This record gives sequence, structure tokens and C-alpha cells, in this order.
Amino acid sequence: MTESSPLHDKKLRNAIEHFDERLDMYLEVGIVGHIFPSLILDKPEETDVPHHIFRAYYLNNGIYQILGERHNVQPILDEVMRVHELLATFDENGGIFGT
Repeated sequence: MTESSPLHDKKLRNAIEHFDERLDMYLEVGIVGHIFPSLILDKPEETDVPHHIFRAYYLNNGIYQILGERHNVQPILDEVMRVHELLATFDENGGIFGT
């Protein structure tokens, strides 16, 4: 895996892995408005009422949002599919992994 691979970037993994700690800090300042622990929507909605989205996935553009921080997951999904296809081709051609 090279540094140019979307799988190399660990920002999303760290955001998910440390969600509890980040949520504690997010809530320390106090929040007012609509609270959404999790959402799956076509796209983000803009409203006049403050809203706090802990986690969301936006279907139309493959964005995963964690506490206001947005991550484009489509390149990660594309890379996982590319690696899967490489492994399937490897397997079909009689390749094995050695230890």
C-alpha cells in the first residue's frame, strides 16, 4: 500500500476510533437545538434551527460526518473494491499467500 492510497489516510479511522473522547469534548461546551445521534440522508439539510449531528452518512456523495467533520469515503470504498478484484484475480490464477 502506497501513501497515495486512500487506505493509507488514517483520519477517518481515528475519528471513528476516538469518537467517545471527541463526543465528550463536543458536549462540554453545551449544545442547544436539534440533536441527531445518527442519520442516513441523501444530502445534508440546512435549517435555521441549530442542529448537532453526531454521526451521519450522506448517500448522494459518499460523505461520512462525525461531529461536524466530513470524510469522503467513496475513494476508500473504490480502493477496497480494487484490492478485492486484484485478490480475486490472484486466486483465480492459482496464487497463494505464503507465510
